[in-house]
Amino acid sequence: MDHSVKAMNSHRKVVFSRLLNRHNFENGELEQLYRRYTVKLQQTSTSSVLALVASLAFSLVALHVVYVKILTAAALYYLFVGTSFAAALGLLITGHAKDAHLPAICYAVQVLCSGICLIGLPMQVTDSNTWGVYSWGQEHAAVHGVWEVLFVLFISYSLLPLKTRVAVCVGVLLPTLHTIIAVTSATQYQELTWQQDREIGKKCLESRLLL
Repeated sequence: MDHSVKAMNSHRKVVFSRLLNRHNFENGELEQLYRRYTVKLQQTSTSSVLALVASLAFSLVALHVVYVKILTAAALYYLFVGTSFAAALGLLITGHAKDAHLPAICYAVQVLCSGICLIGLPMQVTDSNTWGVYSWGQEHAAVHGVWEVLFVLFISYSLLPLKTRVAVCVGVLLPTLHTIIAVTSATQYQELTWQQDREIGKKCLESRLLL
């Protein structure tokens, strides 16, 4: 009786382990080789993201210094992002970053890249007498900040080894936030927005009349 109970318990454990690890290979050595291969691919992809965003951040800092003639709050954030990504890239290249650190690096990259989108939002939160005037004190059009959102979405979906649900959440939240801010806070070329809304209303009315 005891042997049959133990056999049933071991069989249940095997069934549950197969259910939990149904996407894994049955051969342990093959599964380990596959994980090593995917980790190498993820490291290469993450290194490419770090190099790309660091280059972009330093370029934006240089453009701010040349054209704005002052180190703005946005430029300081770009400088922080570029320095952080360059340091992380150095850790990955030299091998000081372990495989277990890769998910944390990826999520940190996603958070800092989302911060670039927040910096570029077309909102005005300061007046002309404050320190952030050249970042958030100027008038903005609805198109401002669009390329940042598209760039971050491209990185999230194509290059960063993130979970699908995380990438989907980023892909929904960032465009939604930008759309809300652009509709409520953008001050330049508002007449174009109202013209577009009017044309859309006319087309909707015409389609209803045709029906």
